[in-house]
Amino acid sequence: MKIGEKMTTPQPERIESLESVTKELLEKGIQNPTELDRRIHAAALLALVSASQGVVNEYVVPTPLFRLEYDPQTHNLQFQELHGRAPVPKEHAVDVSMLDLITAALLREKVSLLFEGITGTGKTHTTEMLFKTILPPENYSVIRLSAAMTNVQQPFIEGVIDNGVLRVNLRQEALDRIAALFVDEQNRGDTNQILQLKDGKIALASGESGYLGLPVPRLERGADTQHWHLDYEEKKPLFVTAAQNPAATKQAQYSATRRTDAAVKNRDLEIAVPNAVGTIGASLMRVKQGNGQHREFLERFTGQLRRYLDVEPLDAEAVKKDIARWFALATDPKRTYQHDIRSAAELSDVLALMFTQDLETEFLHDQATANAWNEALRPYGIDFSYTSSLDATSQTMERIRKVISSFDEQEVPRDVIKVKRLADALAITRKIKNALHNPNHLESYLQAPSYITVEDIAASFAIVAKDKQQTAKEDPVTVVDQVLRDYIGIVEDFAAQLGYKRAANGKSEFDANDPWYSLYGLALSRAIHATKKATGTGKTPITESLIKDLGASIAVLRRLEGGSESKKPIVARMIGDLTTLAGFTHQYAEEIERLFAKEEGAKERLQGLQGWYIRKRQDPATPNIYHQRLPRVLGV
Repeated sequence: MKIGEKMTTPQPERIESLESVTKELLEKGIQNPTELDRRIHAAALLALVSASQGVVNEYVVPTPLFRLEYDPQTHNLQFQELHGRAPVPKEHAVDVSMLDLITAALLREKVSLLFEGITGTGKTHTTEMLFKTILPPENYSVIRLSAAMTNVQQPFIEGVIDNGVLRVNLRQEALDRIAALFVDEQNRGDTNQILQLKDGKIALASGESGYLGLPVPRLERGADTQHWHLDYEEKKPLFVTAAQNPAATKQAQYSATRRTDAAVKNRDLEIAVPNAVGTIGASLMRVKQGNGQHREFLERFTGQLRRYLDVEPLDAEAVKKDIARWFALATDPKRTYQHDIRSAAELSDVLALMFTQDLETEFLHDQATANAWNEALRPYGIDFSYTSSLDATSQTMERIRKVISSFDEQEVPRDVIKVKRLADALAITRKIKNALHNPNHLESYLQAPSYITVEDIAASFAIVAKDKQQTAKEDPVTVVDQVLRDYIGIVEDFAAQLGYKRAANGKSEFDANDPWYSLYGLALSRAIHATKKATGTGKTPITESLIKDLGASIAVLRRLEGGSESKKPIVARMIGDLTTLAGFTHQYAEEIERLFAKEEGAKERLQGLQGWYIRKRQDPATPNIYHQRLPRVLGV
């Protein structure tokens, strides 16, 4: 993929400070390229976060936004808006400030923040201070829009006179140089231009186009040595964050501003920045003034790298010269991607279901799906149907409707992607914060799991739901917390029925960190293990055993709703999904039977089933229902 139509192949660039660190670690005996890459990246990431926040907090007073508290015993989520007031530290609570949120979004790919609040609350100052700290001036840009200047593409374009005609061209070098962009008063800008920047690509009317962001350093793995090169086809996407005053429709004194365009809002995570002057008070008078932030950051960053990697003192001038490369390495989202384990994916699905515009219709559709498959699967002698009715007039359904009616716009698929990206950002934030609270930052970070949990998903849905609200009269956190407890209750009861015990303590209580502790995970694992009892001779086909065991799981699941109106949609969704897997196995029984016959181990059979589905997903003739439902069941 070409980055720009006119771009020539860049000349190889030496990254001297990165090369010197690599050489010393090789001499210390770290020869495995993967381990070498992991350690250097982790050290760069932790050094970047600790050094930047250490400097920025001397120049700004933190603006606390949220407290996210997940109780691992009761599985309750408490989401508290802090309104700029910092609470007393509490175990199992993660406090997220404005600076934390910007840093987290900076580490991810295309998590676009929009800070909204009255003038003087620190929207611009905090963001600009972070950029000014971690990057030299040539690697970031700050644009302040006005009624007279609305062009957000300004840093990336230039005008030239061609035969007396003004032509607008891309500044190709800027595409590979600018790492971060802050747009002040975004709601004054041209929507199409803003969308291009947030999508990471710029296109001019002339047809000239290019991808935005820094090329990422990649380790070349030779036989005896390791070298680094810049990957111009795998960029760290341009980080775009923005701020704006409230629209005139919200506060009349801002008459020149308008409401955020819906297309932009769907991409942004809109955060209300509180006026915390009453809490901050005179503390604001004690912060540092003036310049020198980047110099302070470089000194701290260099010192932290040396301590984390136990290398000889680095040449500060070499690090200064290479800081944009270190930045791209540290913030490369591919190296910090947090996987969503099964329980997190399942909770995300049922939360998206519960916040849908017409929950009753979705419930009936899931129910009809199971009942339709029941006809096709009748030869197996198992009842796959689900016949419970949903009381749309219940208090539970009414509370959900009130929350949904408070949304400015109904939930759309892009919101689910926004939740996933935010959950990813919260997961890496927790991981970094936990590592920096431990004596050995680097080893703590390297040993921590890299995945999203139900805690991250629930918190992200709460934040996104609040972002969508036109009025704050109804609290969406009550729905999120109810769904979280309902989901975990169903999974715990299902695990108890199956006799599942966690290896760590021999008990069956839900563990948010257990990658297999989820309803689909447990049902699929048991069904695959059940196939080992089948002979595969034709008398007891292996696929028949799999389908019947899925039916047995559905029979258990039907009993777990307990008449709860809030649990019924969750159970209906899960039964619809599991019956679809049974239907998929039935439709492709011959192929899957041959596949299972080649493998005897449960792990290998599961991988074979997943692989077969992936191949069918690439087949344009594969029914759409498999595309919609099986990824969350099979985990692929």
